[in-house]
Parts: sequence; structure tokens; C-alpha cells
Amino acid sequence: MRNPIMPLFALLFIVFVIDKQSLMPRMVDAKSNVHIVYLGEKQHDDNKLVVDSHHQMLAEIVGSKEEASKLMVYSYKHGFSGFAAKLTDSQALQLSEFPGVIRVIQNRILSLKTTRSWDFLGLSSHSPNLLHTSNMGEDLIVGLLDTGLWPELKAFSDEGLGPIPSHWKGDCESGDQFIRQCASADILKAFDEAIHDGVDVISLSIAGQNPLFSEVDEQNGIATVDFNVGTQILLYVRSSRSPVVKLSPAKTFVGQPLSANVAYFSSWGPNSIAPAILKPDVAAPGVNIITASSPLGQYFDNGFDMLTGTSMATPHASGIVALLKSAHPDWSPAATKSALVTTAWKNGPSGSPIFAHGASQKLADLIREAVL
Repeated sequence: MRNPIMPLFALLFIVFVIDKQSLMPRMVDAKSNVHIVYLGEKQHDDNKLVVDSHHQMLAEIVGSKEEASKLMVYSYKHGFSGFAAKLTDSQALQLSEFPGVIRVIQNRILSLKTTRSWDFLGLSSHSPNLLHTSNMGEDLIVGLLDTGLWPELKAFSDEGLGPIPSHWKGDCESGDQFIRQCASADILKAFDEAIHDGVDVISLSIAGQNPLFSEVDEQNGIATVDFNVGTQILLYVRSSRSPVVKLSPAKTFVGQPLSANVAYFSSWGPNSIAPAILKPDVAAPGVNIITASSPLGQYFDNGFDMLTGTSMATPHASGIVALLKSAHPDWSPAATKSALVTTAWKNGPSGSPIFAHGASQKLADLIREAVL
């Protein structure tokens, strides 16, 4: 029988430690790089046969199974079929033409992109909600893919939590040389192992090396406006030999709630990296979030830090997904996503619509008055 007063569900963090000598997929020499060969859905459940088929395919390119074993980095066999191997560009091209090969992708080094959370998520302790319906997410395992954590921090203590769920199969991986990077081949391997370990929800937030628009569009900006207001400002500047702006003293309004808006680095779409994605499906708290931190962190303060980014917002959404999974174990990922999108707030605490940063009509009106 479940304990109805269990305080919180256990978040079990998966840390995949990368051995610098054997598991770091990066440039091997001037002629070869690590490539990911994606084969799609597994054809059967015998993992040994899956791995053997990967080695056999690679052997046809490199000449022998012995050489294939030397060049193989990872074999993905749990959630999908594929492998990562050290290949030249010509070998990668040959593999891409093999029957059954969906895509060959060159490995890349990616980067991490981690109050009012309880109220924002609708999980107030003063009224019945999903926390109670899901029995605090009991027996659900959330796998967090990250570059590491400081296990001695009290925030990770399991004191007061129940036993580890029986379907958990993971163990502790150790390594002498830990690197603060996340290569795409490693991330896929982490997914593969998390599925094998019995994780219910996988949480991660990563990005490529492309500069964010905020780094190039707002270098010297003092205000953010929408397109129409910006056009009016530009026309005014061009029509006057001595353009001026009116600056009004700042005012403080006591008791007025802050208007909710989506962070500037997260609200725009479509974008050059993924033009098919028109906009984010949901928004979650990700600005100035108090987070657990390592002593090696740049702004370490008694075990905690204040960070901003999608890596801060993602765990909020992952926690809600875990509660939904506990309350509705038969729901598909699509049904879970639909529940998130269709029940999310449309208005902020003040009752006004949540705007993208800089697109609020009130802000535009103020700037128009100041300029004109």
C-alpha cells in the first residue's frame, strides 16, 4: 500500500562519466572523426545480435572485424539501433549508402543550455492538485543527463525518501578524468543506457555552438521593441537632423504584480537552426533560478548559484511529466505533451496575457510616447 504522506518523489540523477582515454568521441587524427550511424528502430530484442550486426556493417567498410572493434566507440542497442565509430569522410559516405542506414552524422561537441515554481506549476500545497493525484510521483524515476553533480551537497540527500523503485537497474559509473563537455555521441549513449536502466522520464537541455540572436542583435541595445515600433523610430530618426528622445524618471508601483513575459532568449521562432519549429510549445521558469552548484562553479555561494537558461526550465517540465506519468501510467508521450500544452497558463499572475519579451503593447506604447 502506498504511503499517502510521502513528502516528494525521488529524483534519481544519472551521471555518465566519460573516460578521457577510451570514451571521448572527438577528432582522432587528421583523417578520421567520430560519426554516428543511425539505423532507426531495433529489428529484434537480442542485444548481442544487434551489436554483432553493427560490427559486421562496420567491418564491411574497414576490412575486418578486428579493425571494426578498434574503431567502434558506442553501440546503441536499447532504445534504437545504431553505433558511433571513428571514420574518415569517405567511409562515412560509403556507410550512408548502405541499406538500412537512415543517416550518418558527424559527432559534435554541444553545450548545456538549469521562488515561484510551485505556484507557477499549479502545485500549491494548500489545494488538491497533481501532487496528490500522483501520490507525489512515487516509484517514478527521472533521469537527468548532465555534465556532473556534486553528490555531497545536501540538496541531493535522500534522507526522508522512500526506497529506490524496484525497476531501477542503474549503477554508478566512475572515471579518473572527467571532462566538462557533452558530445552528441555521448548524449545518444546516455539515452540508450537510461532506457536500459528503467528510467521513466529523461530530462536534458543542450544546444550547439551557434551564437544566440541576443549575442549579435542586442550588442548595444538600451530598449527592446517590436517591429512596428522599431520602424516608427527609424522613420523619425531619418526625418530629423537632430533626433531626440524624452527620458522620464523611473517610478515605483507598490503592490503591483510583475507582468509575466517569456525570456528574450527563448521566445523567438522560427529560427535558423530549426526553422520547422515555429515557437516553443510550453514555457517554464528558467530565469534567475536558485540551483545547486559545485565548489568548482564560478559563482559558488554556500552550495548554490543563480542561473538562467533552458537547463533551468527543463527540470520544471520534467517534474510535471513525471507526476502525469505516475497518475496516468498508460498515457503515451503524445498524450502527455497534449496535456501540458492544453492546460498551461495563458495569462500571468496579474490576469494579463503572457507576452514574448519586448512584444507587450504596453511597453510599445511607452516607447512611442517617449519618441514622438
